[in-house]
Amino acid sequence: MANRFRSLLLLPLLSGCAGRIGFIPYEFAPLREGFDLLSGEGFSTPSSLQSLVHVGEDVSPVYSDLLSGEPRFRLPSVGEQKLLVIPVDFSDSPGNPDGPLALSQAFFGRAQEGDYPSVAAYYDASSYSRFHLSGSVAPSYFRSPYSVSELDLVRTAKKKKAVLQDLYETAVTWYDATYPDRPSAEFRSVDAKGRSFLPVYFVYDAPFTQKEDGSMDLTRMLSATSLSDPAPIFWSPLSLCLDDKGNINPRSLVHGVGHLLGLPDLNDPKSPSDLSSPLGNTDPMGSGFGDHNPWSKFLLGWIRPRIVTGNATISLHPFADSGDAVLLGRNWNGSLYDEYLLLVYGTPGGLGHFDARVDGGALNGYGLLAYAVDSRLGVYSSSTGERLSYLTPSTDLTGKTVDFYASNAGGKQEGDVISGEFLIQLLDASSGSKALVPHFVAQGKESDEARDVYFHPGMGMNDDAFEDFSFHSGEGLGYTFKVESVSLTQATFRIRPR
Repeated sequence: MANRFRSLLLLPLLSGCAGRIGFIPYEFAPLREGFDLLSGEGFSTPSSLQSLVHVGEDVSPVYSDLLSGEPRFRLPSVGEQKLLVIPVDFSDSPGNPDGPLALSQAFFGRAQEGDYPSVAAYYDASSYSRFHLSGSVAPSYFRSPYSVSELDLVRTAKKKKAVLQDLYETAVTWYDATYPDRPSAEFRSVDAKGRSFLPVYFVYDAPFTQKEDGSMDLTRMLSATSLSDPAPIFWSPLSLCLDDKGNINPRSLVHGVGHLLGLPDLNDPKSPSDLSSPLGNTDPMGSGFGDHNPWSKFLLGWIRPRIVTGNATISLHPFADSGDAVLLGRNWNGSLYDEYLLLVYGTPGGLGHFDARVDGGALNGYGLLAYAVDSRLGVYSSSTGERLSYLTPSTDLTGKTVDFYASNAGGKQEGDVISGEFLIQLLDASSGSKALVPHFVAQGKESDEARDVYFHPGMGMNDDAFEDFSFHSGEGLGYTFKVESVSLTQATFRIRPR
């Protein structure tokens, strides 16, 4: 396995990194609660979001509670939460002794000036200090009862789930027996129904299984995978976190915590060479880096957009610092789970600063960004996982589960465009069309094909621009907008009902 050889080469460098840095805990900014309920002519900020009604029980307006009626769990995304990280090694792949210390710094430490922030620091900034993630990395490796060669044979989703659930139970028992002074009970969370669960992030020190093109084979156990039963669990290889100098880079760990919070993958895993890339390689849950997109932050309870109801002129501060956003949708149902357009003022600051010049990087310009969202809920068979229908008020959920109907997977090339009903799509302002171009890359990535996705002064969705825009339901946006001015501190745009 080529990746195993690479991992072994990097381990001495990892050791040097851990010895140089040590562990310096991250110091959180004060925890924030609530939102500024701004209002003005033609817009307002709702004080709360709506529940969705269906037979049996309403769907909670809080995303982390969406599936709380089933044995599926998400890490709560607001307030102070804790996470237990367990490094894993194997009889045929012993772990580097300095791995746990380096992981402690990457998850919960304070980065040196100029370095990428730890996971705790990243989420403190991304959530505008509404989510504080603390916790601990087990000081030593948990020795897996399965060898690398045995896990390499585990291939189906059902078998992967059974093995990971077994590893979870065995590892937690090991942790409590080995570290009784800080038992796993200290890291447990409680959901809206009062059920206690223990979120765990496993980082295993072994090569991931590769496909012929060198990418990770997600059908295999030695890959990255997540579970929501019996707790939020993530399993990923240490080698995925190592940069070219052998240091642990928290970027992939940020992605894993996003899954613990319930965020879906926003890339298209079956699309060759990012042929279909609805977010233009700009999101940590997709094929890029930088900050989480505004829909993810809305979902997690970190922002509360202003809702447009008529003629309005609105100024937004940089999204990276303020969380300012505007929601457009003629018949928005008042919940997270609907079709709408999210507008934010994009700038090079914030978490995107670290990736702005990295290939695969982040947005690094100035202008309005527009995200088309379809987060309507679908109904799935509990036994087969088959998608059955959209959730409606008359839906009986007996024997069924609820999740998003749309996804960012499954885009197909039809002529010069990629077709698909995506969960979230970053609109390409330079094209004037909702159509997704093949290999869409947003400005910020070092590529000759990068597109300028920003709406600059004089641009917008009006006149002939974005004439083809409609939601997947067939409804139009119901509004036009035009950017009037952009400065370092704010963007101002005018909105009119159509």
